[in-house]
Amino acid sequence: MAIKTYIQAIISCVLLLWLIGCEKPPDVVTDKPSRVALSLAELAGEAYQPVKVNFLHLTEIAPAQDANGSSKITAYVILLDAAGSAIKFPGTFRFELYEYIRDLLAQKGRRVAIWQQQDLMSFADNSLAWQDYLRAYQFELAFEATSNKQYMLVVTYTNPNGKRLISEIKL
Repeated sequence: MAIKTYIQAIISCVLLLWLIGCEKPPDVVTDKPSRVALSLAELAGEAYQPVKVNFLHLTEIAPAQDANGSSKITAYVILLDAAGSAIKFPGTFRFELYEYIRDLLAQKGRRVAIWQQQDLMSFADNSLAWQDYLRAYQFELAFEATSNKQYMLVVTYTNPNGKRLISEIKL
């Protein structure tokens, strides 16, 4: 009986050691891509590209500083990724200004102004327009405002792949 208990104990210990710690050590060099390589490939995908463009509510029409000066629109634009985070990304921005018409369903009347497209494809140009403390782009748009009139400012953002995102704000 003692031999049977002794054999059972040895078999139990061998099984326990086999279940707990007898793994093959990982290979240093593998043919499979690592998880890090996969995540870098995922980063290059659309998950971290802009999916929405919005104006910050700081966007405003600033009156002329003197009699000879013109008023201007200071537009603050943010690009949002799929997670809703404001990001810096190359692209082009086009701004158009329309009369605001309250009774119209679209609320946009006659186009009043269109500005030259802002090309922020280069790193230097992109960095000049980027305001890091706001996590937004800032654009100064010269404009002769008519007092007591409301407008709709529309921005069209185009990414390097040609995808367009549009947003508008009432001023």
